[in-house]
Amino acid sequence: MKKLIALLLAAALALGLMACGSSETPTTTAAPGSEAATTKAPDESKGTEAPTEAPQPAGEQVLNINYMTDPKTWDPCDDVTTTSANLYLNTYISLYRTGENGDEPSGASSYDVNEDGTVYTFHLNPDAKFQDGTPITAADWEFTWKRLLDPKVACDYAWYLADFIAGGYELNGLSADDYADEAAFDAAIEEAKANVGVKALDDLTLEVTLGAGCPYFASVSTHPCLGVMSKAFVEGLGDATYGTSPETALCSGPFYLAEWTDDQLITLKKNENYIYADRVKLDTINITLIASSSTEILMYENNELDMTNIDMSTADAASYAGNDEYTIWGQLGTGWIDFQCKRYPLDNKLVRKALCYAINFDELCTSVIGGGVLTPNGFVPQAMPNPAEPSKTWREGEGSLTNQTADLETAKALLTEAGWTQGADGSWTDANGQAFPEIAVNYRMGNEADGNIATAICGYWAALGIPAIPDPMESALRSEIRPAGDFWVTFAGWGADYADASNFLVCLTSTHYYNYGQWYNDEYDAYMKTAATSFDQSVRYDAMVKAEQILFDEYPVIVYQFSAKGYLQKPYVEGAFRSSLGMLDLEHAYVNK
Repeated sequence: MKKLIALLLAAALALGLMACGSSETPTTTAAPGSEAATTKAPDESKGTEAPTEAPQPAGEQVLNINYMTDPKTWDPCDDVTTTSANLYLNTYISLYRTGENGDEPSGASSYDVNEDGTVYTFHLNPDAKFQDGTPITAADWEFTWKRLLDPKVACDYAWYLADFIAGGYELNGLSADDYADEAAFDAAIEEAKANVGVKALDDLTLEVTLGAGCPYFASVSTHPCLGVMSKAFVEGLGDATYGTSPETALCSGPFYLAEWTDDQLITLKKNENYIYADRVKLDTINITLIASSSTEILMYENNELDMTNIDMSTADAASYAGNDEYTIWGQLGTGWIDFQCKRYPLDNKLVRKALCYAINFDELCTSVIGGGVLTPNGFVPQAMPNPAEPSKTWREGEGSLTNQTADLETAKALLTEAGWTQGADGSWTDANGQAFPEIAVNYRMGNEADGNIATAICGYWAALGIPAIPDPMESALRSEIRPAGDFWVTFAGWGADYADASNFLVCLTSTHYYNYGQWYNDEYDAYMKTAATSFDQSVRYDAMVKAEQILFDEYPVIVYQFSAKGYLQKPYVEGAFRSSLGMLDLEHAYVNK
């Protein structure tokens, strides 16, 4: 393995800092509580410079890459997978864009925020245009965001915006079943849209009202699902038609969709009407759609591809260790297993901790999972930026919150403390003579990687004397049993939507939909409420660190990996930016042969 990419701090340099007076990008000129805080464009803000551009390289500027699946549409709000989000990032603009030095103005030049952090006023870039040269106005942004929330459009990622925007859930939660006919449903939608906190004040000013103060909302706005669409163009085609072909997609980003052959090839071309077209060096990006990692690697070795993107097998990753063209890309992602914390005996935190201490995470990550994943030292990915000191990573310099190798003696001691007795045959019984039940480790059927992990975990628990079996299950059934809490242990995980630790820690708050294990802790919830509302980054960091520590006293989950991904890239490819959010940004990429 040649190198381990430092998980980029950039994606969160602006998180919350945008409204707390930090000198990081982008910089606030006033703190909440005095005057309205304002961020300025890169060439105006303190300590921030516009990106330095490399000279236009010589030669044909064509990049050949691969993604494993076809997007179902070129509509940013209707299909948000890892593949589609990467494609939308490079073909649509959001208000802000995550760059190597932090969140940079994109569709917006700057913003103001009121004292309690509930109203953000974005000042739009007057040079922003769609690929056909049509100016982008605040009305287009208002239309785009409200369309994301429209229940008739049924966008996959509506919850992402509804979590923040005033009136978001009130609109998105409407159901046709509650109305006499479609006309009544349509009228209710329009009434709800009027109350959603997104409003075009004029052509270049967008006012966004949140349900609660949020110190990092400008960074939330970087997500590809919020990429702007033309109101006139979409309404002219209709929701069902928009984004189904190059002719029905109107892009605004560095590139536009030029060709699209289903399941075979996508071609992107440079968008000459992009705001920062002078930054874009590539003329063409050819994207094959090959699902097999081994085929992708073969194409790379045959010089048909300039980089790889699919997760490598453990064997392939090991074979490229030491190769100068192989890099580990660290990402802000955590894999864990949920305990059903209301089910005996998993309702005892000592039992849950014992099961954690039986696992050798170093071995699991290196020998079972492979591909460069990192041994976890907590719940929050260790390269998450520290919001109080953005040049540092999360809990930088501090030790692990839990075991990283197996410690069976400690595990046995914890079970004994919890009232269990180990017999001569190694099995455990409680004070009533009841045997420890068999634990089913639930995972998605067909996911070979998760199956290997589940099998390994069952083996670690068997070494402790705890009976356990892998429990593969069809996705449709898992989607029913997990929210109902009808399981023993189930796989879960999270990849960052924005680089703030709250994006992970909120998953285990009492009311969060992803808290499948039904673990509730009032102190934890209180710390997370502080993190969600305070504009003092030191206060936020302290609250989130304390919340994370509670997780390793209670053990509602077992974290088994921090995400990372090995990839190959030709040495002549320069300027491609792989963010810790799992995004491949090609705005500055070029070929230097």
